[in-house]
Amino acid sequence: MTPTSKTTLRSWIPRIVIAALLAVPASGFYILVRPAMPYYQLNRLAVGMTKDEVRNVLGEPREIRDDSVWEYSRWGNQGWVDVHFDDTDRFVDFNDESAIPFHFP
Repeated sequence: MTPTSKTTLRSWIPRIVIAALLAVPASGFYILVRPAMPYYQLNRLAVGMTKDEVRNVLGEPREIRDDSVWEYSRWGNQGWVDVHFDDTDRFVDFNDESAIPFHFP
């Protein structure tokens, strides 16, 4: 290596370290504020869907309350989504308690 290439390499090392130190907190912040459920999945829900149809879209709920409310969340996320069913076990609506909530269209 020539003296010029060593100097160039040494000048890039602090820049790489700073970029890495900035990237770690940014990715941690995203995990905390990302939606509890991906929006593309919530957007696939339709009023009147059966519990099996909702399960096919969202997967298994983390918790089932009173058999009419299913709770979904993702690891590391502070929020959750409650999915509500009526007396005939049909999907009615959901309540997104994410940091940046999704609103049903």
